[in-house]
Amino acid sequence: MSAKDNLNPHQLKLFMGGQEFQAASTHSVDMDMMGLSGMEDVWETKLSEAMLPKESREHGAGTYDSMKEHGYNPSLSKWDTPTLWLGNSRGVTQGEGHHRVASAAAIERTDPKRNIWIPVNYREW
Repeated sequence: MSAKDNLNPHQLKLFMGGQEFQAASTHSVDMDMMGLSGMEDVWETKLSEAMLPKESREHGAGTYDSMKEHGYNPSLSKWDTPTLWLGNSRGVTQGEGHHRVASAAAIERTDPKRNIWIPVNYREW
């Protein structure tokens, strides 16, 4: 029996794969601020930013290449930890870590045998 089979439905996961993290997020703090129409638009925008070369110095640039080569690399900055905000009227809100989650999900879609485990930081809204 796998560990997945032993999860209590009320238990919060400590780690999620990129696609699972995306599926868990029903809203984003960046959606209104960036004028995006929905989560699909958020993930598309964040992935395109993450795929820019690091040398461009754009926000999120180089994340995709780094994660493809090294997997998830914890940052020293608390602001980079992927965060899910619970208790919001809009559902589960993605707070931080959009570029990392979008990159991990894209890599998992490209190579279905590869999982990139991302630590999940939960917060109450």
